[in-house]
Amino acid sequence: MAELNDYSGPFKPDLSPEDFSKAGLIQWLRAAARIYGGIDQLWHGPLIEELGQEKADELQMKMWFRKGGGCDLEVKSLTQEMDFGGDDVASHLKMYQLLPFMQLFMNIEYDVKDRNYALMTVKRCAALRHYEKTGEMGRLLQLCTGLEQVGFQEGARRFNPNMKVTALKLPPRQSEDDICCQWEFKIED
Repeated sequence: MAELNDYSGPFKPDLSPEDFSKAGLIQWLRAAARIYGGIDQLWHGPLIEELGQEKADELQMKMWFRKGGGCDLEVKSLTQEMDFGGDDVASHLKMYQLLPFMQLFMNIEYDVKDRNYALMTVKRCAALRHYEKTGEMGRLLQLCTGLEQVGFQEGARRFNPNMKVTALKLPPRQSEDDICCQWEFKIED
C-alpha cells in the first residue's frame, strides 16, 4: 500500500504512524503541536477568569515545574523516545529542537560553542507577534521573564544542575527584522 500524505481516504482500522509518508508525518506533527500549545492556552484562560492572573500563573508554574510535572514529562518522553541524553548543553538543546510547539511557532538558531556553552536565538516567535499586534507587551514581558526564564532554567537543571540559563536579549524589539530574544546556556562547575 502507498504511504499516506494525509488521511483523506477511507477509514483504515489498523492505521499506524508507519502508514504515513514523511510529509504526512510532518502534517500530523504540526496538528499535534497546535493541540499541545492550544491546550495550555485553553486551560490557562479559564483559570485567569476564575482566579485572576497571579493565581493562574502560579498554578501554571506548578503544573509545569513541580516534580513529575510537564517539564519532567517532556524531558523523559523525548530523551527516551528519541534516544538522547547527557549533561552537556547540546543534549539539553536537542530537547528544544524536538518540542513540537517550538518547531511550529518559532524559528530558532542554535550556536553550540562547546559542551559547556551555547546560544539560542529566537528569530520568529508567534507569541511575540501576537502581543505586538494586541499591544499587550507587559504580559509578554511577564511571560518571558517568568514562565520562559523559569522553564528554560528548570529544563536545563534536569540535564545538569550546574547549567545556568540567562536571557541576553528580551522584547521589545526595535523592528520586525530584529531577533525576538536570545538565551545563553552555560555550565558552571
